[in-house]
Amino acid sequence: MSFDIDTDNVTDVLLSDGWHHVEDLSFDIDSYEFSYRKSPVHSAGNSGVCAVGFMFTECVRYPTHVERILVAGPLTSILSVKVDYDLSDDPDKTPSLPLRGEGLLTLPELQEVH
Repeated sequence: MSFDIDTDNVTDVLLSDGWHHVEDLSFDIDSYEFSYRKSPVHSAGNSGVCAVGFMFTECVRYPTHVERILVAGPLTSILSVKVDYDLSDDPDKTPSLPLRGEGLLTLPELQEVH
């Protein structure tokens, strides 16, 4: 079983420093590399670095102003995402989650396994 996470509907991303709000449905996933003056200096996938990355726009609010910043990194740095599935829009795209006994274990059941 795999969970279908629609990248067009990602609203928030959890990174190691906390939750980040995705502005304007800007979340995207693709291969990435680091470059300097448009010349690649390190391609993802080399030296054990994840070859797939993410990118999104976030608004950071300061007391005197708001800045729009680009947040990007390896896909492996994402701990969790929040996805907005508007049920009124298309109920078929809402993921069906497994019920108890269909792949998820309760804490007591998990402790029995170990």
